[in-house]
Amino acid sequence: MAAWSRPGSARSPCTQPAKATSSRSLSVNLNYDSDTTDTLVTSVFDSLGVTHDVTLAFTKTSTTPLLFDVRVLSGSVSGATVGFAPELGRGVVPFDGERILSAYTVLPFTVSFPGAEPDQHVTIDFGDPDQFRTTAFSTAAALWTLADDGHAFSEYHFGLDCL
Repeated sequence: MAAWSRPGSARSPCTQPAKATSSRSLSVNLNYDSDTTDTLVTSVFDSLGVTHDVTLAFTKTSTTPLLFDVRVLSGSVSGATVGFAPELGRGVVPFDGERILSAYTVLPFTVSFPGAEPDQHVTIDFGDPDQFRTTAFSTAAALWTLADDGHAFSEYHFGLDCL
């Protein structure tokens, strides 16, 4: 839970300090028909509340069982530059015969951003089979963010009482 400040004056703002992302939950569809690497960009907050892009590069490595290798790359990366980007983490995303995620899958990685706290630990959560949120259908690769526990610094006014 974030630490909120509650200044004594009714005219003072309430603030919430920045928080680095440690967990990001995603819903992903990977293109089953693709024979190339699909790249999807997401972002994480550092300890200063600044957002940074990270790229998830998915490559189909097997069709029986269906497996995609996933690499976490620093920055926004696409196409031919995938092989040159710094790799932050790597894992496998498994699917069943219906192209639904077949096992609870998380991908941890560590990253350091300039000026922020070093060695930030982040876990990308692709969900579990019962949630039907990560698939490999024959449509374009896509990514949706469901939850992120990080955020930027915020300041707001609620009048007499800040919660």
